[in-house]
Amino acid sequence: MQFLTLFAVGVLIGSAYADAECFARKSNECKEAALSDAAAELELDICDYQRKLFRCLADASTECGMKFQKSAEKVAETVENLCTKGTSLNREFNQHKKCLVKAVSETKCYRPIVESLITEDKEESRRDACR
Repeated sequence: MQFLTLFAVGVLIGSAYADAECFARKSNECKEAALSDAAAELELDICDYQRKLFRCLADASTECGMKFQKSAEKVAETVENLCTKGTSLNREFNQHKKCLVKAVSETKCYRPIVESLITEDKEESRRDACR
């Protein structure tokens, strides 16, 4: 799930060209609201958190006129599908959950992606992340 989060946020942030300041502000509000809701419920249900976060980010991308609105919506829909009990994606995720959690907990798997998003040369970042 962490990898999905990193990948999705990477797509959202890496593609930002329109009103980046608007989206940055709104995405921070999304993260704060999702964490606040989880804290208020006294437990962190990862699917509930992911659903709220990515729905909010997709809405923010639309409100801010970001070029990646369709991608953001697709990510939100995928998270919804992943977290809906009984869907084929949910069954596959649960079947391979231990392996997926182990894979995303290894920082060597996602560190290059995160580092590439920080660099100044976005074209180089995309090439590095797609290796």
